[in-house]
Amino acid sequence: MTIENSTHTIPTTLAEPNVDSATINQIMEGNPDLSYEFVSQLLFAQAEVDAGKVEPYEF
Repeated sequence: MTIENSTHTIPTTLAEPNVDSATINQIMEGNPDLSYEFVSQLLFAQAEVDAGKVEPYEF
């Protein structure tokens, strides 16, 4: 199973442990101007950083 949006296809094996709808809703309560999709992608990106799957960008 995958989670799809307009730019990415995310395997649920990577996304499920990190994207919790209760956490997303809690974040959205404090930030009503943010969309559910934005918060979801933000948490997924943070999980990738925490897992060491990204490299710093250098100018």
